[in-house]
Amino acid sequence: MRQAAYTAWKADIDAGRQSVLIADDRATVTELNRQARHDRIIAGLVDPTTELNLTEGTRASVGDLIITRRNDRRIVAGSTGWVRNGDRWTITAINPDGSATVRRAGYNRGASTILPAL
Repeated sequence: MRQAAYTAWKADIDAGRQSVLIADDRATVTELNRQARHDRIIAGLVDPTTELNLTEGTRASVGDLIITRRNDRRIVAGSTGWVRNGDRWTITAINPDGSATVRRAGYNRGASTILPAL
């Protein structure tokens, strides 16, 4: 099932659709995230030269797709509202202080904010 879910997610992403890959435990989520990141690096969609550390020991770079896990009304992304648990983002910059500049999924411009370093 894990591989079937990953294959379906990748097909959606490759076709330009918005898609979320969900698993029933954190270990599986971490493994799927690593696989997705590796494939996106190989495809040239993610620049691994500058990375930041995420939870569960994973890493992220410009071009990576991430999902926020907490609500934070203090962090606003343009006119699209505040950061919510489950929001999808694309990393557009890794900042020297370890924070990440992100753009809300589905937007080509605007809808950006900075997520603080862990």
